[in-house]
Amino acid sequence: LCSSMPLLDTLKNVYMKGIADWMPVGFAFAIMGACLGHIYTVSHGAEAVGRKLFTLWGPTEKMSRNRRVLASLVTMSVMQAILTFTGVSGTVVLLTSVPIAKAFGRAADIPDRYLPAMTMSPGASAAMAAPCAPTIGNITASALLETSAAAGLLGGFCGFFAVFAAGNVYLYRLISKDPERREDSKDMEEEKTVYPEFWQAFIPLAVIFVTYSLLRWDIMVSLTAGILLALALMRQAIPGRGGRKYTETLNLGFRNGT
Repeated sequence: LCSSMPLLDTLKNVYMKGIADWMPVGFAFAIMGACLGHIYTVSHGAEAVGRKLFTLWGPTEKMSRNRRVLASLVTMSVMQAILTFTGVSGTVVLLTSVPIAKAFGRAADIPDRYLPAMTMSPGASAAMAAPCAPTIGNITASALLETSAAAGLLGGFCGFFAVFAAGNVYLYRLISKDPERREDSKDMEEEKTVYPEFWQAFIPLAVIFVTYSLLRWDIMVSLTAGILLALALMRQAIPGRGGRKYTETLNLGFRNGT
């Protein structure tokens, strides 16, 4: 209406045609990324990765409260960046991270009001626009401009690390100076949930990143390989019995994507 372009012709032949051109790339990626994220949610694979990264900081009981806060924030950011760099769509990364943020919040004695900020961590925010990340924005640009996933590598990663560092420093200063404490704080190891091994959860993610970013496979092929590997390696952690648990997991994952 404001550009003086013919309304119906622009809607039919420009806007709708653009959507049709985008669907094979963006919509298909969103469905596959949601399915992968659902598998990592129901199997607790994302939590297994986060918990393993957290233990690298040392025994929880021997860390000061400020060190536990720093460990929680950085681990949350790294874990979300890994998920984003391996094809899990941004919205699904946030939903998958909710139970992890709660567990880290208890471990580090972080008040609940900071959990939304942890769930939308600087790692996820930075990775969404970073080079080599199979996000909808990057995939669409690569398809239309015929560029590689690593286009703008230096500048892109400088921006990624700037957002990653500044966001975590800001959150750390807020939380560490806050006198409020949680009433339900406890060690993460007290929970009775059964988690897959770290390597079982990490291998499918590594395969997706290597095949898409380094070997330049089509993103759909990379995500399919990652989904099948995740189902195979973490099968013991996926709820349900027999072959039905795989079909139910995939059906719900694809439905979430639509």
